[in-house]
Amino acid sequence: MSRFSKTLIALLVAGAATSAMAFDRYQGIGRPATAAEVKAWDIDVRPDFVGLPKGSGNVDRGMELWKPTVPVAMACSASPTRCSRPSSAAPP
Repeated sequence: MSRFSKTLIALLVAGAATSAMAFDRYQGIGRPATAAEVKAWDIDVRPDFVGLPKGSGNVDRGMELWKPTVPVAMACSASPTRCSRPSSAAPP
């Protein structure tokens, strides 16, 4: 067995032992999530739109909300230093 393999195995064993000790140290902390909490975080939307929250609106209203953010998002992806501008600011 190579020196690298022995080192890797030793590190894996040490890591497993450390995580096991940490788990034992924090017994009784936390609680299982309730069904309501899980449902609140279940935000998957399928391609057939199943999973979208109930709401109101239409395409035109969506465009009104979306359009002002596009130039800022495009500017941020091109230059992260300009991302600190408020979303209402016009692009340079």
